[in-house]
Amino acid sequence: MNKEVVALIAGLEEELDLYRQMLEISNQQVERGGDVDFLFSALKKKQELVLKIQSIDDRLAELKMWWKQNRGDLPREEKERIAALFEEIEAVVKRLLELEGVLVEQVQKSKDRLEADLSQVNAGKKAVKAYYGKGTGKEARFVDRRR
Repeated sequence: MNKEVVALIAGLEEELDLYRQMLEISNQQVERGGDVDFLFSALKKKQELVLKIQSIDDRLAELKMWWKQNRGDLPREEKERIAALFEEIEAVVKRLLELEGVLVEQVQKSKDRLEADLSQVNAGKKAVKAYYGKGTGKEARFVDRRR
């Protein structure tokens, strides 16, 4: 194997591993549903993984161009190994996108529940203010006195 093939395979395997880690985090998010604390920690971890993936992608950009230009000249087993890695990355990314759609729905439902809860709290505040007569804005500004 030449050095480009070795470097490309190593980079793709590293990238695939990071995508799998991200997929595992997304699976945990879906399982935990509306756990807001976990959501924030998971998002932070996923951001770190995305930065690592971007770094690897930048590093592999030239090798991927080399692959497109030279794959016809490579031995069959090398071509198959690299093609399999690309396909596996594509499959993991596709699954990630599906899970992200589920997560968006979960977050929207959580947001809707919070809005409903806040609406009830605000209605309760208005009722208390009305009961005690405070904050209605209808108090007299001054009082006339007879002289």
